[in-house]
Amino acid sequence: GISDYLVGKNFSTLVKLVYFELKGVLVIGTKITHKKKNKSLVLINPGNYVLAKSDKLFVIANDQATADLIENFVPKCKPFAESSSFRLEELRKAFVDSYYEINSSLSENESKNYFEIWKENLNGVFAGHVLVWGTPENFAELIEVVRAYSSKPVCLVCNQHPNYQWEKLKSTYSSIYYFKGSFLNLQELYNSAIVDSYGVLVLPTSDKDAYSSDSNSALIARLVQNYFPKVKLLVDLHDESYIKFIGGCPEGKFKQLPKFMWPKFLSGECFFSSALDSLVCQVFYNPNLTGFLEKLVDLSQKSNLENSKIRSIEVPSTIPDGISYSELFDNLLELDSSVIPLALVSNSLDSFEQVVLTNPLPSTQVFPGDYILCIGEPLEIHGPSETPSLESQQSRNNEVQLLESLKLKFESYEKLQIEIQKRNKALKNLQKAVQSLCEEYKEALKHN
Repeated sequence: GISDYLVGKNFSTLVKLVYFELKGVLVIGTKITHKKKNKSLVLINPGNYVLAKSDKLFVIANDQATADLIENFVPKCKPFAESSSFRLEELRKAFVDSYYEINSSLSENESKNYFEIWKENLNGVFAGHVLVWGTPENFAELIEVVRAYSSKPVCLVCNQHPNYQWEKLKSTYSSIYYFKGSFLNLQELYNSAIVDSYGVLVLPTSDKDAYSSDSNSALIARLVQNYFPKVKLLVDLHDESYIKFIGGCPEGKFKQLPKFMWPKFLSGECFFSSALDSLVCQVFYNPNLTGFLEKLVDLSQKSNLENSKIRSIEVPSTIPDGISYSELFDNLLELDSSVIPLALVSNSLDSFEQVVLTNPLPSTQVFPGDYILCIGEPLEIHGPSETPSLESQQSRNNEVQLLESLKLKFESYEKLQIEIQKRNKALKNLQKAVQSLCEEYKEALKHN
């Protein structure tokens, strides 16, 4: 439940009040009940929704006792001062830049979607693409998620011939490609244009010659790390003990730490499938989690009350060095459609690897170049929220994406035109200077 003080407040106001008063307790969703329909509904980041006494909250906190403080909540601390319009504009622009980054790519072969990388070199043909080591079966689950966020080319790398599952997928999704070959071969790995790729995802595969479904994954991870260290990599492991084979193991007394505290996991390079199992098990102890988890993994934003798309943005260069996470938290909540920061991907901590911190301490320092994982995006990115149906929502989303793409192209052309004009002006000035020198030289020759 929630305190009487919070009843009648909108959701984004509640998020801010609770976060600053309870030192980092993060509210990300609510469960409401329709009395007439006698039906409950889970909402994630419903910014303008006005809370009722009967509503339940989904909270990230250190323990249940801390979360329960919301039931008797009355604020004592003063809120942050209003954010500057310049900073808010810079954060909005960061979402636009992020959108452009996850959708920009190069593919010279729209009519062809099958390549044999054991004999074809695709460098210069593909760039900004996502490489997936896996099978058509696990690729089918992945591509549905990827297409909810990005239109980048996604390339399945598999050493088997395409099957009926792939034929079905290529008729359903655009910009997907089949690279026949093996990432266990260094030349074929290079031929996949890995150097210019957006990133590499390694999924568990069943190979009769492999010791386990994770053994090939570990080998591929080491190849990528050793020969292409600048390429973004994510490895999905069934067995968390295999993390010791992908490098970056802690030493000495730190070897005793749980595997989810090891560098490769903390840096976001490794994911344990078993983590989902433990999360599902929690449902037995907290039945309210069922609806929340279903909503979190649902790819369609079904309620026009929500702003629940998960996005990541790079902290702009104009943000001061060492700004507190809590101040950026406040800034993001003040955007025209409130955004809830969920995690920090820091490249600035005293570590050889980047570090992913879920709901970090409010005092955590943030620097330009770090990334913030968010729930939601500004209004101009995701478009108006009032939509009569799912079909019109999809149509509106496609229209917004098209307009945003055109806007970005026009801005790019305008910048290019301005740059050309500047250079032309500089050339004219240079020509005048040369002409003036020539005339001076001629005059000097006459006098001599």
